[in-house]
Amino acid sequence: MALVTGLGLPSKALVRQPQLVAVISSTLSAFADKHASDQALVKPNGPFTMQDKKDSVDALVAALKITLEGEDDATEEDVGLMNTWKSWPQEVMVYALQSLKILGREIAGSDSLMSKRGISMLMMHAGLLPVLEDGARASDVSVEAMKCLVNCLHINEACRDAFVEKDGIASTLRLIQVKNQTMDAIFLGARFLFLLSGHSAVYAAEMAKMDTLGALLVKVVTPFTNHLIEQKPVRNGLGNELSIADEILKVVFNITMVREEQAGIGFLGNVGKGKETESEKMEKRQAEYAKKADGVKGFESFLPVLVDLITCIPVKESDPLSAPHSFAINCLLNFPANPDFFLKWLPGENKDKIPSQLCKVLSCALKLVLPFNQHAIQASEHPLEAVNDPPNDPRQPDYSKRRADETVPPVILVLKELANCHESIRKELRQVLTPEDIDRTKRLDTSNTTVARLIRLMSSISMENVKNSVGELLFALFDEDASKLTSYVGYGNAAGFLFHRGIMADPNAAPGAKASTSAEDGSSYEIYDGPKDSASESAVKGKGKAKAPINPITGEIMSDEQKTNDEWDRLSEAEKEYETHKLMEMLDKLNKSGFIKAVHKDDLAQQNESGSG
Repeated sequence: MALVTGLGLPSKALVRQPQLVAVISSTLSAFADKHASDQALVKPNGPFTMQDKKDSVDALVAALKITLEGEDDATEEDVGLMNTWKSWPQEVMVYALQSLKILGREIAGSDSLMSKRGISMLMMHAGLLPVLEDGARASDVSVEAMKCLVNCLHINEACRDAFVEKDGIASTLRLIQVKNQTMDAIFLGARFLFLLSGHSAVYAAEMAKMDTLGALLVKVVTPFTNHLIEQKPVRNGLGNELSIADEILKVVFNITMVREEQAGIGFLGNVGKGKETESEKMEKRQAEYAKKADGVKGFESFLPVLVDLITCIPVKESDPLSAPHSFAINCLLNFPANPDFFLKWLPGENKDKIPSQLCKVLSCALKLVLPFNQHAIQASEHPLEAVNDPPNDPRQPDYSKRRADETVPPVILVLKELANCHESIRKELRQVLTPEDIDRTKRLDTSNTTVARLIRLMSSISMENVKNSVGELLFALFDEDASKLTSYVGYGNAAGFLFHRGIMADPNAAPGAKASTSAEDGSSYEIYDGPKDSASESAVKGKGKAKAPINPITGEIMSDEQKTNDEWDRLSEAEKEYETHKLMEMLDKLNKSGFIKAVHKDDLAQQNESGSG
């Protein structure tokens, strides 16, 4: 019988010969080194067959068994094999599990590994079944077994079911709480929780019922988030301060999101249709706040952590939505933005920095999504066009339009929630995102500014999620008043959003919009009504503002021709008839004086014909 399989791994015959442990060790290590990055071993027209893979998996699973409990068909030979491998060097066990990890990257041919017995075997090696003694750190063997489990849980639903049946969730929570636990073990344990909560709403809901889960997770993650907030170097390796924080934040997001979905809160919240009264808006908003508060119940202690991560860690302009900002922002989206909640759970001062920091994240992200191309203007093309394709190097940040439509909306929606939170925050956001000194001498969506990019995205046809969330943000910034929104961005730019919202606004009312006053605190701001005069001009004219007409459709300052056409269109039929009569009288006087000579067009045509003849 062959001692190695077609993959070059030990066969069942070889693993039963303890005197050849050196051969087994070298065979396993050679395979692990050679195929470490392979995602699939059995390929069409490749050197390996599915049977080669199955034989290799079966041999290693049989050798790695710790117990034969429940296996009524086990032979004395099986017992001897199990006892032999238990006494073998840890190095051999590590190589065997590394080989199984590679083999387990695809379901086909991995039946014995992904069976209930296979999952139980991996959990035993990982220290999850039975649970490691209190204070026992994960060994190298435990970590490799956990890596194998990650593959199994990621690609196979039956493996997730088997893991949960063996009380895997509770065992994982105990493992990551072990004092001085290895970072690799904490990261992999958090990955188990993420895979279970992400792939199954049932398991996420089961975790959500654990009253102490939020406090447990925040206790585990705090040392690592503090390390990041203090901007200390992040260690190399699979498990590190950043990867652990990200993984736990993803678990928190999954669990709170499932709770919100059960409460009926969607991606854009409960967006209203048509015109609502202020009391109706407030009632709906308060109901949504209450649902969100229930969704994060038990996880409130994460809020200061999220705020500190967002505000204390500098934004990377080349990748503003990189970790940990991206995951912290995603989590923050699930928390209610009403003032009472924030004041209760945020005793620190960093909450006041949230609006400006999120604006910076958004501004930097939009620069990457819609880079400004000066040469496009010279070629009569639009200077702000979305990046179509992802980078060739997967290590580079991806801000192509397909990816951006997934990653950018959360930060926009958090800003929208903050804008609805309080007038003072809304005013701060307006000053940053929609400044009064916007350039109206050209199309509003063609400058190298954040507001131009926001207006450009309101009519995007390739980024639906971004388009909808930008519309909601701008609508919130202008007090959810369609007339105020159109007076700033122009009816043409806002028409699609307003139609989607079931709101109709009169575009001709936009240029005449007056100052708006918030009933909440008496503060006011002015809708754009033309450029301000200089002090001397104001003194001469006796007024503080020149009424430069604005095109209500585009939001631009009108040209002289547009002004004339606009003035004519505003006249009634009687006024038009009167102005036409006046013009005819003026022309008649000029004709009689000889200053001009009026000629009928037929006479002019005859003169031209005779002249050319």
